[in-house]
Amino acid sequence: MAVSTLLLQAVSIGVQGPNFNLMRIALVVEDPIITSYFTDALGFTGLADWLGNYPDRMSEFHLHSINKPPGPILYYASFLQWFEPRPAAFFGGLGVGVLAAACGPATFILMRRLGAPSDAAFHGASYAALCPGLVLFYPEFDQVYPLLAVLLLASWVLALERDRGRWSACFGAVLTAVAFTSYGLLVLGAFAFGYTVLFCIRDPKPPRRVSVATRHVAIGLGTTACAYALLHALTGFDPFSTLSTAIENQARHAATLGRPWPATIPFDLLDFALGTGWLSFLLIGQRLARWRRGTPQKLDWVVLLCLGQVLLVAVAGLIPSETARVWLFMLPLFMLPVGLELSRWGSGGRMMVYGCLWGLLVLTSQNLMFLGA
Repeated sequence: MAVSTLLLQAVSIGVQGPNFNLMRIALVVEDPIITSYFTDALGFTGLADWLGNYPDRMSEFHLHSINKPPGPILYYASFLQWFEPRPAAFFGGLGVGVLAAACGPATFILMRRLGAPSDAAFHGASYAALCPGLVLFYPEFDQVYPLLAVLLLASWVLALERDRGRWSACFGAVLTAVAFTSYGLLVLGAFAFGYTVLFCIRDPKPPRRVSVATRHVAIGLGTTACAYALLHALTGFDPFSTLSTAIENQARHAATLGRPWPATIPFDLLDFALGTGWLSFLLIGQRLARWRRGTPQKLDWVVLLCLGQVLLVAVAGLIPSETARVWLFMLPLFMLPVGLELSRWGSGGRMMVYGCLWGLLVLTSQNLMFLGA
């Protein structure tokens, strides 16, 4: 599954021109508007000096870097330490593709942790591996975010379910990496909170589980706080000033787009439907239509949490515009109801869905000009 996703990404970008050419990966990475992070990594001056003055540098960055923490820029800066700019751009973009290809297996893992049967998890992951948003925006850094989202949520679920401090410490470490890479992923706190409430109330003695959840929250956030305190001591990096500057830059950028809330809500959902291949909304609608009156099971509530996460981001206008790309981190959650519905279908019906999804992927690729470098 992962290999097929990686190959689809390579083909999709290789054919965006008169001849098949994988060096378009480097051309896209080098573009200051399409990617930005590589361009700004060219100005990297050394870890301590660069991170210590990062908030002041943000005003000089290009489009996608102005509202991001240092992670994506440092990713490309690490390649520039070993290669000349053109090879660094190519291998950095190739690395993004490899991490994006892990979205399918990662989706399987998350769905299993959330309680889905193995066949439903496999079908949901298979659908994710063919989604236009995941494949066609290669090599945008947003393709890495589904993997980070899975690591974050799966570690939190394991911390609660197994009541082991090492999992909540792992959650804190991943949260550190998330906050160092993209602030948008922090909205997943809504799902984590909802799952924690569900974890607590389904026990005959809720106070005991509240105590368990509180302990793991303390361990997780404590790990994150210690990691950032150490980073500040070593480099002078100020996470709070960076976040404040990112919010200010994003507000100024949003004012130039002419996309006022709440008009963004239907367009954001429509664009997300495009990124998930349209059929996902139909499959989820059919899944919801199958529900009968009765006592909802745990998995039913988790499905509602997954859908509620997407609706919350849309209705609140938290991350508007280009949602086929920037909402990719919610793709693994969105695949839970998709996989559960597909697991009820026969093999012929599932192959029909995958065939239609592949056809939509091809048609979208033929009409996508965003990466036409």
